[in-house]
Amino acid sequence: MGELVPLVGNDVRSQFELLLELRFPAIAAEIDDCERGLLHCEMAVFARGTCAAIESGDFEQTQAHLDFVDELFGRAEPGMENAICVSYLENVFLGSETERYIAARRMLSDRLRTAFGELEDHWEKIANWSSDRKTQ
Repeated sequence: MGELVPLVGNDVRSQFELLLELRFPAIAAEIDDCERGLLHCEMAVFARGTCAAIESGDFEQTQAHLDFVDELFGRAEPGMENAICVSYLENVFLGSETERYIAARRMLSDRLRTAFGELEDHWEKIANWSSDRKTQ
């Protein structure tokens, strides 16, 4: 597993694109001018790269992506943590129940598994609330 590039301070959010470019240059190259500088959009591009790795069955690459996200999450301030949860974990795993996605979910670190579990609980509460409103 590669190490993160040393950061100036602990501001992973402002340096995400650089970190992505150093670890996954092909994915970073897919960030277009409209997405550049918008953390959630950049994170969604990375999520698409992870989905492509999962769908192709490249679990070595999938693990590299998940390790990178875990490293970021471990150093994340609230904005970055939100981008990882909303624009990465939800995009990659929410509602994805195929065999390959289930296998990839087992590759999540404990902290990412916990964060994703909290997201699933949140969306389940929303679904239940919505369902309850329709029956009233």
